Parts: sequence; structure tokens; C-alpha cells
Amino acid sequence: MKRTFFIQLLFIFNFVIVSAQENKLYVPPILTGKVFNLEIRDSITEFWPGVKTKTYGINHNILAPTLLLQKGDSVQINVTNRLVGSGNSTTIHWHGLHVSAMNDGGPHQIIQQNATWSPKFKVLNNAGTFWYHPHGENKTDRHVSKGIAGAIVIKDPEEALLNLPRTYAIDDIPIIIQTKEIDVLNQITIASFLDTAVMVNATVKPYYDLPAQVVRLRLLNGASTRTFMIGFSNNMPFSLIATDGGLRDSSLQMTRLLLSNGERAEILVNFTGMINDSVYLRSYGSELPKGIFGVDSVGDKDNTILNYYENPLNGTDFDLVKFRIKNSTANPVTAIPTALANTFKYLITPTTKYRKFILDTLSGVGIIPTLAEGPFAFNKKLFDINRIDEVVYLNATEVWTIHNKTMIAHPFHIHDVEFDILDINGMAPPKYLQGKKRCCFGHAWG
Repeated sequence: MKRTFFIQLLFIFNFVIVSAQENKLYVPPILTGKVFNLEIRDSITEFWPGVKTKTYGINHNILAPTLLLQKGDSVQINVTNRLVGSGNSTTIHWHGLHVSAMNDGGPHQIIQQNATWSPKFKVLNNAGTFWYHPHGENKTDRHVSKGIAGAIVIKDPEEALLNLPRTYAIDDIPIIIQTKEIDVLNQITIASFLDTAVMVNATVKPYYDLPAQVVRLRLLNGASTRTFMIGFSNNMPFSLIATDGGLRDSSLQMTRLLLSNGERAEILVNFTGMINDSVYLRSYGSELPKGIFGVDSVGDKDNTILNYYENPLNGTDFDLVKFRIKNSTANPVTAIPTALANTFKYLITPTTKYRKFILDTLSGVGIIPTLAEGPFAFNKKLFDINRIDEVVYLNATEVWTIHNKTMIAHPFHIHDVEFDILDINGMAPPKYLQGKKRCCFGHAWG
């Protein structure tokens, strides 16, 4: 009880510091070319003036450069691990990219300290927003939370023909959304599921100046557990143009967008006529569907998540970044296109294979299970890096049914491949999940 109360006081202390000063949104530098050199290293970041926090970063004190790739290019990425401290091997996974297993950066591709890993692959994905981050066994949460994460932007000829904003850091902005737990020593921890800081691009209480025209925001949920319900403080509409697999076939006007862990979305926002106005990008936690981490309650009295009801962000609305609208650029985009990319759906044929995966808690592993906190398993099997449970053949078409029997929603992630969402609980998926095959994310409600 004392520990929870103390952390709550810490949150209030940090909130007071954050409230005292706005900070310009950090936009990571962009790297182009066919050979990229990335160095993972320890550093120090001052999220609040004079408060020093140990962080990890790639080529910087926190986060990583945005990698700009061209479809069809063959690239080499040299990743050197300069992290210090015992056991700080890591991995880097190209989340959403269509690459071979040996280049994927999963738990098997360990980068030892002071070693360099140099995957080479041809860029096969269509234009879209992807990201890269560690994927080491039992290390992903800690390493991403401490700062190892960056955006990947892929361009292709089809996207180039569209009249879209694409001037990086001017009208085309990466928005990496995270919440972090900061302990009594002002260090990032993952100990207790208590968020004490909201950050966008590793910036607390950020602001950014945008031109009075159509602007493209590349949204990424880089949080470990929290789902965000994205909208604007004035409820102005925006247009969804891309999801995890890239451009949709047409733009979709919305005022709210559910963004789960690891999920990306590109939205266009028309700020024309708003010079000198300010508007906040906001998370509407009070509007989240039941059972998703971030809503006001999860599970029940006996089956819930550690400190869930003490977490001050759960069930609340909070600002992410303040946009201050300034003069337009010399050649502004002023209209949002309706038609976007040519898309297709997979066809179900007599040769289609069907698989079912049941997500449930597992007992008998030395941990008292709860339906909300786990331990979780697929088909009654915990993860084992040395075991293969399913064999899927190249070019096969399959239908997977994911049945979530727990009390908490889970994002569902498949490396390398894209998929269509056929239905959710027997119903057609909402419009924002239709119209484009998606990579590496799927709702697991059930």
C-alpha cells in the first residue's frame, strides 16, 4: 500500500513539472540511401529541465532516425550494439517489412554487446509507415520503453503520383506515442504498470508549429500496453489514408481512431483557415471499448492487472501534442484526395487451409494465473524459442481464427506477411479496418 501511494505522489510531482513548461516536439532526423549505419547506445535525456534520466537511443540519446526506403531498392543496415551493463544484448526487428527470417530481427537474431549485425534485403513493401525496435526474448518492453524505437517510411511510384504532403518535418510528421513509468529516481522502469509520463517523440507536453494546409501525420503507438483513442480537442475531422499495410484504396473521414500497440496509421488533417489557432491531438481514454488496456476498468475484483485502478491515465482523456497553426508553405496541399491506391483481397479457394488459435491463460507454470494479466498462451502452449508449433507454406492462402478467452484485448502480430480482416465476432469489421490488407496488427477481441 505504501508503494502504490508513493508512486501516485511521484506522478503528481511529475505532472506539476510537465505543466510548468511546454517543449518543442522532437522530430527524429531522417536517413536516406541504400546503406544505413545505426549505433545503439546508452545516454542521458532531460525530459524535464535539470532531471536526468538514463535512456537508450540509436545514433541519438533517445529514439532512432527515421529510415526512408524506396520500394525495389536493395539495402544493407549495419546495426552496432554499444549498450553497456550486464546482459545487454539486443535485437532490431523491422516491424511490418516483408523480409526473410534471417533478416527479420526476431529473438533469434541476437546482437551481442560491441557486435554488428548487417542484414541485407530488397524492399518489397508498398509505400507506408512501418517501424523498428528490439524484439529480444524478455527484453522488448524494457528496451523499447528506454528509447530504442524509430519510424520507417517506404515510398513507391504509386504513392508518388498522389498529391500528398511529403516534406518531412514540415507537413509530413512522425508521431510516436508512448506512456512511460518513471520511478522515484526519475528513471524509466516497467515494474508496476503505472504510467507517470505521456510522451510524443520522447517529448513531454510537446507543441509543434504546422502550416495552415493539409498535413500528414504518421501515427505510431509505441507504448508497451496502452491503446489510444485518437482525436482532436475540437473534434475536427481527419482522413485516414493508410494503415499498417500501406495506403488504403480511398480516404476515410473520421473523428476517432483506435490505435493499439505497434499499430500505425497515416492521417491527413486540413488546417486551412486556422492560422494562429491551436488544437491538441488527444487520447480519448474515456471512449475506449470495454476490455482494452486504457479503459477505466479491466477484468473484475479478482482478475485484474497490477495497479490498474491506481493508474491515473486509465479511463481518462489526455492531450498528446499541441499543434500551433502558422502560415502555409509556398506550395501547399489544400485538398484531401478520395482515391488512393489499388488494393486487393485474398481469395478463399478449396485449397485454403484453416487454423484456430485460442488465446488463454495457462496454469501450472509457477505463476498464479488471472484472466486479465496472464500468463497467456496460444493453444495452451507458452512461448518457446526452440519450438515450432505451426508450419505455413509459401504462397498458401490460409484463414486464421483467433479466439481470445481472456479478460483483456490483445493486438495480434504476424511477422513478414499481410492479411485481410474477414470479421470480428462474426460481424464485418468497421470501415477503418476495411479496404486494405493489413500487416502485423489485428484485433483479438472475442
